Amino acid sequence: MPLKRALIFAFFTASVSLSRAAGPELPAGPLKAKIQTTCTQCHDTKIIVKQRHDKEWWSGTLEKMIDLGAQVDDKDREGFIKYLSSHFSDRGGTKKN
Repeated sequence: MPLKRALIFAFFTASVSLSRAAGPELPAGPLKAKIQTTCTQCHDTKIIVKQRHDKEWWSGTLEKMIDLGAQVDDKDREGFIKYLSSHFSDRGGTKKN
């Protein structure tokens, strides 16, 4: 019986992890892989691609996410903000789904 429980737990854990990472593919660009990996630790990419905000908003949001536990290297912060504000801004970028 303990093996069966372990297998059920492993399956459930894998399912939750995969569902968290689900969502639309982010557009190509610098730091895309890091952004996708970092952000999908807590939510899927759907919440990112539906946003349309300026650099200031993305900067504040990134700081909020870091305060909540997102692991972003200091050297990558400006790159994250540049990527997000260029692809997901009210000036254009990736189309809303």
